Amino acid sequence: MYDAFKNAKLGLLALILGCCPMAWARSAEDDSRPDDARPGQDPATPRGVERRNTVYLPAELVQRLGVRTEPARAATHPGVLDLHGVLAIDPARQVRVRPHFAGEVVEVGTTPGAEGEERPLRPGDRVVKGQRLAIVWSSDLSERKNALLGTLSRLRLERETFDRINGLHKEKAVSTRDFQEAKHELEQYEVEAARAERSLRARGATADEIAAVQAEAEAVRSRGSRSPFDPERSWARFPIHSPIDGRILEARVAVGDTVEADEVVYQIADLRRLLARVTIAEFDLPAVESLPRPVRWALRVENRPNLASLVNAIEDFGVVIDPRSHITTLTGIVENRDERLRPGQSVTATIDLPLDPSLLEIPESARLASHGQPLVFVQPNPEEAVYVLRPVHAARVAPGFLMVHAGLRIGGLKAGERVVVAGAEKLKAILDGAAPIDRQ
Repeated sequence: MYDAFKNAKLGLLALILGCCPMAWARSAEDDSRPDDARPGQDPATPRGVERRNTVYLPAELVQRLGVRTEPARAATHPGVLDLHGVLAIDPARQVRVRPHFAGEVVEVGTTPGAEGEERPLRPGDRVVKGQRLAIVWSSDLSERKNALLGTLSRLRLERETFDRINGLHKEKAVSTRDFQEAKHELEQYEVEAARAERSLRARGATADEIAAVQAEAEAVRSRGSRSPFDPERSWARFPIHSPIDGRILEARVAVGDTVEADEVVYQIADLRRLLARVTIAEFDLPAVESLPRPVRWALRVENRPNLASLVNAIEDFGVVIDPRSHITTLTGIVENRDERLRPGQSVTATIDLPLDPSLLEIPESARLASHGQPLVFVQPNPEEAVYVLRPVHAARVAPGFLMVHAGLRIGGLKAGERVVVAGAEKLKAILDGAAPIDRQ
């Protein structure tokens, strides 16, 4: 239906053009063509008026196309600034889980599936703090625990030896030198035991695991032998637990995989609070920074029409301006308790701004849709039907009006310049079709 309506409009426009004196347009592609190769040019029009993206109309066609202009004037309305961005994960609520010991993955954590059966954890699954994610069988961990066991056993022996020598030394039965050597040996093994224990703790061994080695040392002393081997309680087993409540973003392990120490095997994020990050142009930043703190905005999530606007404060103003794009970032917090929102979703932030007379105000109807900056047609000379397409920078909007910056380096408007407020789409259609017609 829309295509048929659009074709009908273009057909009507072609009929009007066919029945009237010829209009012609000059686009950026026409610059290299000689002046006498441009059909339909009015010899009375000064060549200096010609420029890129310009439409020339005979006076009779202006009325038929309904082209109407109004002057740009100083802003008389307050407005709102619309900024665009995305929802993002809060880095303070995201963790990368690494095994502290290299080894082979012998078990992966599970969770109930859609029909109740247990399945391996995968991205998107919710986990809670302390939940087991995987088990790694690490010979390195086993060797470190056995080294601590041997040091604790020798430390026990050195303590007993020192106690005997200390008693004999008090009775003058051994020399001071023998006493000092025994004390030095004891101190050496105390340092070695502390070093082995701290090394294990630094690599992620828990207090319970250290206590198990100490208990085994006591058992060896009392029984004279090690406890029977139990694979489920082997010192080589190293469990990996989730450090936070959250959702798994990445899972890079499977049973049988070999992992290296400090290799990232899981990424987990708490999505109950997200960040809204939107970009703002350098010349719009002062207007926002001048507002009373805290500066509040209303966030609208794209493709969620039934979700009410989220009103909160801007937490951070970007401290670095990109030298190429001349933009920076504003950041705010978005509560997401029910996790309906997702990182990466597009958002629009609306900030209420007071009246700024330094801006220019034009009717909203003058604005042409574009993927980049808004475009408008300007009539440089009110006495001539010559219309130039220019980009403008929209500073803010108000009901029925568009406020733009004046005096920009490229394009822009000056106070009093006349902009096309009716018929702009028809002028754009002529401009878009000008180059192919001229080539015939």
